[in-house]
Amino acid sequence: MAAITVITPANPRAFLAETINIVNQTPASVTVNKAIPVPGWAKFATFVIGDLTLSGTTPSFAFQIRRYDSAANGGAAPDDGFLVPIGGWDGITTKTAGTAIDTVIDIGPTVPTDDVGSATASDQYGVTAVLPPWLVYTYTTTDSNDDADYSATITVYFAS
Repeated sequence: MAAITVITPANPRAFLAETINIVNQTPASVTVNKAIPVPGWAKFATFVIGDLTLSGTTPSFAFQIRRYDSAANGGAAPDDGFLVPIGGWDGITTKTAGTAIDTVIDIGPTVPTDDVGSATASDQYGVTAVLPPWLVYTYTTTDSNDDADYSATITVYFAS
């Protein structure tokens, strides 16, 4: 299995995990997996996909957050063969168009479940789940005409 990029935040409460800037994507599909260690004190996590902009003939952007099952992997570093959907959540509604779209994903044991989203507008999700030691976010950009552009930021917030 492939290794996952591990993000080590300088500030464990709030940090910019990634800035996406893809111009004229040539592969038909690109998938990125990044693992974030969850602080032991954290009970809640919020992921914000900010200012997502898609352009081109047929761009799409999918995003999911999963937990890493380290016990099943003998405590080894995050590996994509041991990822499980967190709280049974299957990810955001795939974005297919839009400019400056914001998507917020709240995760925590008392967060009300909300899985209603939009393919073209800002939205917010709620995932009822206890935070595991690792969260892995995955996004996939898909393009059929080698002309898709994507830009966004991914910011993560933890709270007790």
